[in-house]
Amino acid sequence: MKSKAIYDIARTKILANRALYRLSTETGYIKLRTKPAPKVPGSNATVASGSATANGAHGKDAVHPPPLSHTPSAVHGQHLAKGVVGWKEQGAIDSGKKAAPGPVQPSMFDTVAMYLEMVDRSGLWRNCAGVFGLMFLTYVLTALNFGIFGLAIAATFGAQWYRNSITRYRRNVKDDLQRGYERATITRTLESVGWMNEFVTRFWLMFEPSLSRMVIDMADPILEQNTPGFLDSLKLTTFTLGTKAPRIDGVRTYSELEDRNQIVMDWHASFTPNDLEDVPAVLRENRVNPKVVLTVRVGKGFIGAGMPILVENMVFKGKMQVKLQLGPVFPHVRTADVCFLEKPTIDFVLKPVGGETLGFDIAHVPGLRAFILDTMHSIVGPMLYAPNHFTIDVEQIISGA
Repeated sequence: MKSKAIYDIARTKILANRALYRLSTETGYIKLRTKPAPKVPGSNATVASGSATANGAHGKDAVHPPPLSHTPSAVHGQHLAKGVVGWKEQGAIDSGKKAAPGPVQPSMFDTVAMYLEMVDRSGLWRNCAGVFGLMFLTYVLTALNFGIFGLAIAATFGAQWYRNSITRYRRNVKDDLQRGYERATITRTLESVGWMNEFVTRFWLMFEPSLSRMVIDMADPILEQNTPGFLDSLKLTTFTLGTKAPRIDGVRTYSELEDRNQIVMDWHASFTPNDLEDVPAVLRENRVNPKVVLTVRVGKGFIGAGMPILVENMVFKGKMQVKLQLGPVFPHVRTADVCFLEKPTIDFVLKPVGGETLGFDIAHVPGLRAFILDTMHSIVGPMLYAPNHFTIDVEQIISGA
């Protein structure tokens, strides 16, 4: 009783604290799951729900049990009866919306267990029945002249039953408290994902060359089509994001969503290639910094000359929101919506003249850096800044359509 009282107090505190925190609605398209209004006997809501059930029996959403004449067991025999697959079918059978296949029909014991669960949800009466059962077993063994051995047998059964009950109760209490604590904290605190960062740190060394090649292949045709008339060519001659991978500093997950097929997370991401404090020593060897070189060629033919515009020492920090829409078809993710909840922090070194050695960072020119950043935000904002978001059709990408 003491452990149960402690459990009830702790659970009450957790639920009370949960009520103080709500989902972030910064993006404008997150909907909370609301509690259904309590039904009052004899109210219009009850009558309406009953009439809707009666009238909706012929709708497309109504679930009808299959007629016995068309069931596999009736047509092909019991040996070809269709089994129950997945939680949807089992849930429909348990709720009575669907008839179970022939050999999986609930037995009398299943029916009795269902009624016991409805009547005795706390298990108090079943525990009392177990105590009286042990007393009756002791009486029977004593009447059969088992003596002290009969008492020992009954005591052994009772001790084992008590031990199993206490073990299960403590396990359930621990699991309930842990789940309640996690659910109460994941929406208000940032969860570290060090394991993911450790994986990405090593995976990045293999993935970055392919990513850089993809960026160059995509950027060159675009630059060629948009080259001004007074220039001979624009070409992205160098592009690398370096050997240090981006990092996810923390993740906040929202659990109280209205749509159960959605996963919404806030990612605090950063890309600081010059900060090596969190990079393992074995990965610091042969370190390469991010570098982007855009070669601008002025003039025509032999008279023309190419001028490299260098961008390096890039730094990025931002708060992103990722919304995944799940689906029943592989890869079980239909779309992924990505947006920034606020303007990210961006820094870089831009050297339009002089190259890497003698180049001058034009960000030191008063007002020019702010102008460049404002231009970037004005271009990216309508696509990626909340409430706008960029949608990735994962199913279409996987199917190759």
